[in-house]
Amino acid sequence: FIPEYYNDRYFDEYIKEAYNAKINNIVSEIKSSNMAKRDKLKRIYEFLVDNCDIDDLYLSPEYRDGDLTKPIPYSYGIISRDSYAIHAGNKYGPVLCGKGVCRGFSLAFQDIASKCNLSTRIIEGDHKGFKHGWIVTEENGEIYHIDVFCGIENKRAGKYKYEWFMKPADYFIRFGGHRDFEESLNSATQSLKNGYRVISNSNPARKLGQSNIGNHETSNVNLSNIEGFRTIRRR
Repeated sequence: FIPEYYNDRYFDEYIKEAYNAKINNIVSEIKSSNMAKRDKLKRIYEFLVDNCDIDDLYLSPEYRDGDLTKPIPYSYGIISRDSYAIHAGNKYGPVLCGKGVCRGFSLAFQDIASKCNLSTRIIEGDHKGFKHGWIVTEENGEIYHIDVFCGIENKRAGKYKYEWFMKPADYFIRFGGHRDFEESLNSATQSLKNGYRVISNSNPARKLGQSNIGNHETSNVNLSNIEGFRTIRRR
């Protein structure tokens, strides 16, 4: 979808236009519907889980240095430049190339949800020994978790893809191997309940371990009493 030869001056604008064109149908569908919030979020989840796959090369040992600026490989038909405008760790990789990792899926989900006037936040923790990010949202005063990455893992394995859609924290801890996210969840919870927007660092070189959530002091979420929860860093 990117011309073989391009002018750097217009490259970023071209990527944005291509991205918006790709998500336009689902955004229009959701905004014009009378669906409940949960069903709208489910459509975004389905859009990403059904149309995307995990970029295994991006997660290979030589890439496991936390650097989210590495480009999606040329074998995907992508022309990159020094700034790596499209890669697995930003919203463009999953939507335009169908390849991503947890951060890219989360950023794409949050962006599409925002365009549909749906409030979501990205939280960060550990998942099976690696730094990981996923989505949280509020419904009827309760916080629910959404993990597109794990949904795609289930799809790959022929398992129930909705297992990681709109689940409480204890489900993610007990059955998903999600750990060490209490501080990030506290900030996101207060942000969602107070209705203010979290401004994240848009620097593509930012490592996943550096929180996208604002530094808001709160103590309204306590996971320490949930069986299996340990606040440790595996990596």
